[in-house]
Amino acid sequence: MASTARNHDAGITKVSKVGSGSHRCEIDFSQVEKIEIGRYITSPTFPAGGHEWSITCYPLGNKESANGTYLSLFLDLRSDSKDVSVIFDFNLLDKDGGPSATQLNRTSHVFEKSGYGWGWPQFIRVKDLKESYVVHDHFFVVVCTITVLNASSCPVTVPPSNLHLHFGKLLEDKENADVTFDVEGELFHAHRLVLATRSPVFKAELYDSLPDEDEDFDDDSSLITDNILMTQHLLVAADRYALDRLKLMCEAKLYKNITVDTVATTLAIAEQHNCSQLKDLCVEYATVSENYTKIASTDGYDHLKLSCPVIIEEIQHKINQISIESVPSEELGIESPHRPDESL
Repeated sequence: MASTARNHDAGITKVSKVGSGSHRCEIDFSQVEKIEIGRYITSPTFPAGGHEWSITCYPLGNKESANGTYLSLFLDLRSDSKDVSVIFDFNLLDKDGGPSATQLNRTSHVFEKSGYGWGWPQFIRVKDLKESYVVHDHFFVVVCTITVLNASSCPVTVPPSNLHLHFGKLLEDKENADVTFDVEGELFHAHRLVLATRSPVFKAELYDSLPDEDEDFDDDSSLITDNILMTQHLLVAADRYALDRLKLMCEAKLYKNITVDTVATTLAIAEQHNCSQLKDLCVEYATVSENYTKIASTDGYDHLKLSCPVIIEEIQHKINQISIESVPSEELGIESPHRPDESL
């Protein structure tokens, strides 16, 4: 829902980075508490996950029907990007500077275009904000944490290929050689596949039949990269056979393709095969309440309950810690009324 209200020139003093994907936004409540209902302030832009973002705050709510009871808070995509899938949360710091145990709100969303906001029209009651979160110098602090699911900067690092080292070891290994050349009494050990690859003559000598030059072969690699289920199975096999680089490649692929339908099975695999970063993302995704409701109806969830019951308990515990009062309503999405160059 778009608003015609104008941005104010004061209120948000600064936005600073406080950790990977997290930014701290300080708001001077003494300057904004008299702002009319439906008017907003917006933060300077800040980077996260390869995109630019800003925070929009309606101190007395974005709708007149709420009578100024609630503060509204939204995250806006400001860079020229499309279909950016994220998990994000807003958390208030209490008067001692620690994160609130009750006022944490988390959701997942796909930002379809620049200038689009998503958040909570009823983030917190203004009365509760004043009593518990506005400190003596009239400020309150919002911490925004953003995880971009399709980010190019995936934290799973895939090392460069060491295939050349394995080939070098293969050539030096006499024990597994299957061809021996006798040159004037001196023996040279070799491998049939290597010889056939390097020389068409050896290929004809060493193999009884040759495939036609025009024979077509299925490219299974494309199926592996495009099919999440196959990637999950491949990760399990890679872990079993100590193919560490292949395992990391699969982990990175799964990290960028978390969905409601796949997260439960991916989480079980991540737990059982020691993929800590993938596990953390899956747990974070599952603790979004609207996601968890859908995940619980999948077959993968039933498998997760049987194979990793402790993980289910961990997710449910974290969901219980997240504020229930301010979960998104049917009016959650609003189109940002401001342009990217109007930040404070």
